[in-house]
Amino acid sequence: MPSTTAAARLLASLARAAQHVPDAATTITEVVASCPRTLLPVAVDVARGGHGPIDDAVAAAVPEATLDHDDLRAWATRIPMSTSALPRTALAIARRLRDSAPDAAARASAAAELANRLDGVGAWTDAVDAAEESVRLHRELDSSGSGLAHSLEVLGGRLAKAGRKDDAVAAAEEAVALYRELGRDAVGPGLALALKSLGVRLAKAGRRAEAVAAAEESVHLYRKLARTDPDAHTSGLALALTKLANRLDEVGRQTESLDAAKEAVGLHRDMMRTDPDAHTRGLAEALDVLGNLMGALGRRADAVPLMAEAITLYRDLAEGEPEAFRSSLAHALSLQGNNLSAIGHAIEALDTVREAERAYRDLTAARPEESPCLAHTLVTLAIVLGPERHEEALTALEEAIRLHESWPERQHDSHPSNHAIAVGYLAAVLDRTGRRTEALALAEKAVRMWRELAEAVPARYSRGLALALHEFGHSLAAVGAKDDELAALRESVRLYEEADRRLPDVVTEELYSARRHLLRIEPAP
Repeated sequence: MPSTTAAARLLASLARAAQHVPDAATTITEVVASCPRTLLPVAVDVARGGHGPIDDAVAAAVPEATLDHDDLRAWATRIPMSTSALPRTALAIARRLRDSAPDAAARASAAAELANRLDGVGAWTDAVDAAEESVRLHRELDSSGSGLAHSLEVLGGRLAKAGRKDDAVAAAEEAVALYRELGRDAVGPGLALALKSLGVRLAKAGRRAEAVAAAEESVHLYRKLARTDPDAHTSGLALALTKLANRLDEVGRQTESLDAAKEAVGLHRDMMRTDPDAHTRGLAEALDVLGNLMGALGRRADAVPLMAEAITLYRDLAEGEPEAFRSSLAHALSLQGNNLSAIGHAIEALDTVREAERAYRDLTAARPEESPCLAHTLVTLAIVLGPERHEEALTALEEAIRLHESWPERQHDSHPSNHAIAVGYLAAVLDRTGRRTEALALAEKAVRMWRELAEAVPARYSRGLALALHEFGHSLAAVGAKDDELAALRESVRLYEEADRRLPDVVTEELYSARRHLLRIEPAP
């Protein structure tokens, strides 16, 4: 048996060769299987060190390897939950852990880990089954401790991926309640993690104020933990900050949201230097959020390099696990297309959005719950196509609206403005093509939709209402309804002025445009 150092050199050489010679992967499987107790941890370190894509080869050695439960448990902990190098190996170990569990309590714990590992490869239906098994076993054991709480937190996330939003919220709320009963000193990072997950579940259910409160508490707890043990908890803090940035943005607290996203990106960059395998996914998500915020605040030139970096990372992740990351890649591509169009890179923008559209069409064929995302990408496509290609834009917008209207309302509560954006932009395109009666009806509908949103969350949606009113004013002018046009423009300017006080320089151009329109039609004193 070669020494550990020699084995590491051999496996590293085979890993590099496996990128070009398929037989090398088979040799890796045989080598690891020959002495798994010694060579499996070596192979894990080689893969995580970036020597080559050997995940499938190592995973193939696990099912028949002579390993006991304690061995498997020790090696499972060597692979981070967010691994990008070894998701299949981690899954194979998790399956063995559950199947070799010596008792119901151990099987309950292993089933929760299996659920997370299945999620890591995009096997969401199987992940729900494993998480439900974990919760069921804990309940049968009459467990009310951190084991049940953790399993419920895992189940909430898996149910959300399966589209069962109400059940996901219930599981997440029960997890938080159990952790609170145990007391903060007894649960370590468990309550912080459960609160982070609860924030996401509540946001998807449209309960945004509660979602912000949960996310803020999660970040507060992780900060305390990270001060005490930064090596153990900085990663949790960075992930919680990314979620907090999203939650703050959803209620219109953009400045605080931007600060949280910047901090998350900074922390992930620091951790990537020492362990890229564990933090690639986290950095991609943080960059995605920060780039999205920059774009929404009009800082498109700043957003483009951030989104480009996120896209590069998502491509690498999706190459290894397409089921887990294709949706994230498509989302980032769609946002980037909008950014590129705004700074005048028309050809690159169109190519980028077309790629996002193709990806979402493939995803929607298998998972209809992706339909709202496809719809929003089609709106982006219409914007990128511009006024010169209005027939193609009309086709894209009409399909987008059909998708929004055919999808159950509760399924896109987390993106409530997307339908309003589609209706408003279709009205603008119809107005440009001379179909003024249809444009007027749709512009009025868009105003109603934005008004409902703005009444619920003024800081987040009043800017959208201002734009819709301005576009409605154009449609009213086209049919000679001067009094209604004047009323729409006055309200639009007022809302823009309020937004400008809250976010200086962000809506300046939109405000000036609305003011110029109003000055043209305002009666002389």
